[in-house]
Amino acid sequence: MTPAKRGLALIGPRGTGKTTVGRILADRLALPFVDADRVLEAGAELSIAELFAEKGELFFRDLEERVLSQIVSQNPAIVLATGGGAILRENNRNRLRELGEVVWLTAKVETLRDRLSRDLNDRPALTASGPISEIARIVSSRAPLYAETTDFAVETDGLEPDEVARIVLERLETIPHASQ
Repeated sequence: MTPAKRGLALIGPRGTGKTTVGRILADRLALPFVDADRVLEAGAELSIAELFAEKGELFFRDLEERVLSQIVSQNPAIVLATGGGAILRENNRNRLRELGEVVWLTAKVETLRDRLSRDLNDRPALTASGPISEIARIVSSRAPLYAETTDFAVETDGLEPDEVARIVLERLETIPHASQ
């Protein structure tokens, strides 16, 4: 990958390490790191949980689409961590591909539950069902969209963030790139 010419987007369910791994990748690629959820929260002056509670999911998804479009158009070479549901809209999937390579971080449902249980206060519930069934349903329903959007996937179960970043970098080296 030629860092000066292409960006990198990390997609996947929440709890897969997009922000943590994204920061490591940005450092190793000498690119700026952008967390789309943090940009969205800063602009709205509300947390994602507050946005969901006060404005609803449709409002949040509309705002998320505008923010992603703005981030990608203003930052052609960044490492971008997206929200877990960013791939729900076709416009978002297209914008992420425009940015550069798209990496899907994955993990088993049990791993996601364990990781998410540490910060449930900062995130809205995904559905009204229990944690395992909720996570399993969301992951299953979004998997085709993640697969459609990604250049490759990296399983994060049992790996430290540094290891995940190393795998991503190794895989990026195998992707043929058109001259820009």
